[in-house]
This record gives sequence, structure tokens and C-alpha cells, in this order.
Amino acid sequence: MSTTSVSGRVKGFGLAIGLLSFLLILALLALIWQSTARMPWQSSPVMQTLRGEVSGSVGMMAPTAPVTDSYAYEEKGYDLAASAEDRARVGERVIRNGSLSLRVDRVETRLAEARAIATAENGFVADANVVDREGVKSATLTIRVPQDAFDRTLARLKELASTVFNESTNTEDVTAQFVDLEARLGAARAEEAQYLRILEDADTIEETLQVTARLGEVRARIESMEGQLRYLRDRTEYSTIRVSMTEEARVQVPTPVWRPGETLRESLRDLVIALQGLADLLIALAVFLFGLVLPVALGVMLVAWIVRALWKKFRSK
Repeated sequence: MSTTSVSGRVKGFGLAIGLLSFLLILALLALIWQSTARMPWQSSPVMQTLRGEVSGSVGMMAPTAPVTDSYAYEEKGYDLAASAEDRARVGERVIRNGSLSLRVDRVETRLAEARAIATAENGFVADANVVDREGVKSATLTIRVPQDAFDRTLARLKELASTVFNESTNTEDVTAQFVDLEARLGAARAEEAQYLRILEDADTIEETLQVTARLGEVRARIESMEGQLRYLRDRTEYSTIRVSMTEEARVQVPTPVWRPGETLRESLRDLVIALQGLADLLIALAVFLFGLVLPVALGVMLVAWIVRALWKKFRSK
């Protein structure tokens, strides 16, 4: 084989490899273009909006701290100081709680009077429980009354007692938490409205799914904050008073009436009952002896007679 023919074959093989590589590159570019064409939502105005202003607002929404503990706000760095304008707008949001431990003459009577006091002050009894321990009754109840009736209700409840064992009150200012929750709730509702407008412009299934997922997240935050606001409104509009009542121990005085005839009849009745019990015991003993002991005794006597007979026969031999 000549050198010219070998050189020609090498060149042809190189051209074939180059052409094949070029075709593979073209096929790869075509695949990339088709994949991009199938996802127009990535560059659509709806998704650009999602990645832009709305997603920015989502990132700016801070998590809501629990409203049941103001220290959680301080630990997370939230500003608890409510401005004068905020206090004038929402009013003083203060949680007031109280507890009383009382000794009363009659629990049931004083419990009914406590219910009447709560009703008279436009409040209600949330729960009540009465316990009787060996004739000494005690009760616990929880009263909810409007904030402006808290001190008056506390004073009226103390008048029911012969002795006030313990009295305690505590106050918590939650105005800042209330203002903070209202602001966050307003921002979340505005964000939800913007997502709803974006959802109206969605053209593809992918866009609809993306916006719906964001709407679900915002709606969950809104419902959580609404629940916390309802809790704060309830606790600040109505105070809570927990009352425990213990009845005074009473000594029962013996009756001055003497009824010897009744005492005799009761004694005779007890005697008849005792004799009936003794008779039942004797009957049960007789049945036991007849049914168990007598057959055993007869068996023992039979065995003894047989042994004696055999012994006599043995000796006679």
C-alpha cells in the first residue's frame, strides 16, 4: 500500500469524525432549545412578578411571635414599645387576671351568689366545680367580666367570704403585640390581594400551581395572625378571676328528742337479722358435714373393717 493512499484514508477518517461531532453539537442545541420552548412560564410576566416584587415582600415578612408570652418578642428582637399614636388608635390593650381563696359558710349558697355577681357585671362563669369531702364542701369557679368591672367584681366576691385566705392580681400590657400583629396582618392581606391579581393573569398550569402555592402560604399566615388577634381581643376585653371556696366545718349537735320505742324496734330488728345469719351458718355447716364428712367417715370405717377382717383371717392360719 502506498503512502499516498494511507494519507488519503487518514484525512477521510478525520473529516468523518469532525462531521459527526458537528452533528452531535447541533442535536444538543436543538434539545436545549426545545426544553426552553416548553417552559415559557419561566420568562413570562407572571413568573417575573413572582420573582420580583411579591417574592421580595414575602422575604420581608417576619415570622409572628407567640402572643401568649411577651418575652418571645424581646428575644426575637421585636420592638415592644407602642407609640402614642398606636395606643390612641387601638386603645390600651391590657390583660388582667385575679385569684381569690375564700372561706365561706355555705358553698352552694355563695356559689349561686357569685354567679349572680358575674351576670350583674355583664360577665359569665366559664367553669365551676363542687367537691364534697366528708361533709365539708369546696368549690372552684372561673369568672370572666369586662375590664372596667374587674376591681368592682373582685370587691363584691370578697364580701361573700368570712375569711379571705389569699388574693392576687396581675396585669400584662400587650398593646405592642396587638399593634405588631395588626401591621403584619395588613401586609399579609395586601400580599394575598396581589397574588390573586397575578393568578387572574396566569396562562399556564405551571403558573397557576406556582401562584396557588404562594397563596396557600400567605393564607396560612393570615389565619394564624387572625387567631392570635382574636385571642388578644378576648383576653384584653374580658378579665379572668379564679375563685376557690372552702366551707367552714360544722359540728352536728345531737337531737334532743329521745325515742326509746324506735330504738327498741331497731334493736329487735338487728337481733332477728343476727339470728337469721346464725341459722344460715348452721344450715350450711350441716350440709357440709352431711355431704362431705359423712361419706369420708363411712369410707374410713369400711377400710378399717376390711383390714380387721384380713388380720383375723391371717392370725387364724
